[in-house]
Amino acid sequence: MTIDDTLTMMSELLTQEEHSGPIVGLPDLQRHQERRTTIRTALQQVDERLRTLRERMTRLSRLPTLTEIRWAQAVRAMPNLVFLELDTTGLYTDAEIIRIVLLDSHGDVRFDRFARPSQPLSETITRLTGIANEQVQEPTVQPLAEVLEQVRSALAGTYLLSYNLSFDQEKLHEATMRLHLEEVPIIGEDLMGHAMEYFGLSSYPKLEGLCTRIGHPLPDQPQQTAIDRARGQRALLHALADAVTGVPAEATRTAEREDDDDDDDSLDSHPF
Repeated sequence: MTIDDTLTMMSELLTQEEHSGPIVGLPDLQRHQERRTTIRTALQQVDERLRTLRERMTRLSRLPTLTEIRWAQAVRAMPNLVFLELDTTGLYTDAEIIRIVLLDSHGDVRFDRFARPSQPLSETITRLTGIANEQVQEPTVQPLAEVLEQVRSALAGTYLLSYNLSFDQEKLHEATMRLHLEEVPIIGEDLMGHAMEYFGLSSYPKLEGLCTRIGHPLPDQPQQTAIDRARGQRALLHALADAVTGVPAEATRTAEREDDDDDDDSLDSHPF
């Protein structure tokens, strides 16, 4: 019996009870009792069905808010938009910045500089950043102080997005304090915070995970570089602006194959 049939049956039985006269004997009483037992049983069944439906409703993923979609659309339209990625030798106050990348709104690399660290890179940092010791020891690699001055000029007149902007600002601040330089001014926002609100997340999501979710998987480490992550940020912003919360599994596998082909081509044009 469907829920509609159950509701119809209960309505008919209730109508009978509402329009019945006084009890005229034990058989009549028994009929009243049977009808009311049937109604109560049916109500319990409907309540159980509704409880199950409510539980299923609460388990649904939250739909993205129009506010976040409009924000992403507005930021995407900015002609001076850039995406920032920093590579560092760690997470704590003694960590050194070893690479700074700025990507423009078209996905082109606007700024890409390595900075010479004071100590050789560990295997862990090489795996996480995709940067080999040879890359930061090249004769053309500049000290961080010079790189910071250059990125300060590159950021002039830009609106910046960064995934976990507070971390990047903290590392830039620590670096300028150690080197007795002026702060690097940043005008922009944290893409991670907007992504969390968009997807309805309460814990900090990894950029890599969100990129896979929207069909733009990043290369595996250690092949994954700051440029890959910056392009992942751009893809994430486009997903927010286009109201995309995920793609079918087959589309993700296709994107992974296409990324592999693109990586093969990009090795010739940009080895880092």
